[in-house]
Amino acid sequence: EGASHVRCYGELWQRLAGSKTLVPLLASHQGSHGSSVPFLLLHLYLGAVDTPLPSPPAPPLRPATLTAATLRGLGHKGAMRPREAYAPLLDAAGQTLAEAPRLVQEPILQDSSIWRTLARRNPEVFAEPCALREMLPQDTDILKAVAQAIIEAL
Repeated sequence: EGASHVRCYGELWQRLAGSKTLVPLLASHQGSHGSSVPFLLLHLYLGAVDTPLPSPPAPPLRPATLTAATLRGLGHKGAMRPREAYAPLLDAAGQTLAEAPRLVQEPILQDSSIWRTLARRNPEVFAEPCALREMLPQDTDILKAVAQAIIEAL
């Protein structure tokens, strides 16, 4: 339930997604309700926030409380789970999405809610190039929502 469990779970998926042999299988596998593995990972990250699945496959993850100090990496004031706990899970989702570019057009990635949540909880995703950041739609409204969420988190 704690940050170490979230990190370990994410690291498991990160290792699977890092395998040149397994990542195509992960990207093409359809789970419950026809959802692919990367979307189930993103749904786990979002919890019950805003995803098309009728019920979450796992309990929602509690986000860290972001402060200016947290964003600068100086501390985790009031954080229930540090944002770093989510990094392996997000990396695994990004790696599997990168393997299947057709999934980029899925509704969950075309909606601003996933990107706003990422900007609030894990703004570092937008700081440096990574597979998940490459999936960010170049839609003006989504880009504005992401920028606003990052600014509000400061």
